[in-house]
Amino acid sequence: MKRVVLCILLAIMMLLVACSGQENFFKNNRNLESWFGAPEKIVIYYEGEKETLSKNDEAYAQIIRLLNNKILSSQEDASTEGPSTVDYDYDIYEVEKIRHDGIALDLNYSETMKAKIVCGTDLIERKYNRLFIPLTGHDSNLLFFGNPKIGGNALGCFYENEPLIDFIVQLEKSKE
Repeated sequence: MKRVVLCILLAIMMLLVACSGQENFFKNNRNLESWFGAPEKIVIYYEGEKETLSKNDEAYAQIIRLLNNKILSSQEDASTEGPSTVDYDYDIYEVEKIRHDGIALDLNYSETMKAKIVCGTDLIERKYNRLFIPLTGHDSNLLFFGNPKIGGNALGCFYENEPLIDFIVQLEKSKE
């Protein structure tokens, strides 16, 4: 009888450990590269100036780390596999305004990428070769696929822009 109870307790403990590992799997995969792949280069827009970083640049790695923190701190449900679409139109005028007067990132990929995105109750696939991430302006909580002709190309809600903004400002001022 004691062996049976011990076996049942052992089975329950193993089940609890396995379930807790599954929850951490989703949390641990909430980062830029697991959702969108690693960009070939990052273009920084800072108050009308443009700077391109490659994978070999130290600033590239720091921006990727800060983007991962931005994604991890998002307000989305941690149990989802990825970000979800936002019913929001791509505003080319606002994008150009941010590029000239604000701060933004443009992640460029050397090949067409695919991402599976939650849209309502459906899982849809988006193809893209760049992601635009405004860090200032009223769209600063969103991430845009680089094709304005596709509806549902905004993803959100991503916050925590301050560390990225601080890093970019410091990076740009160190060049003066």
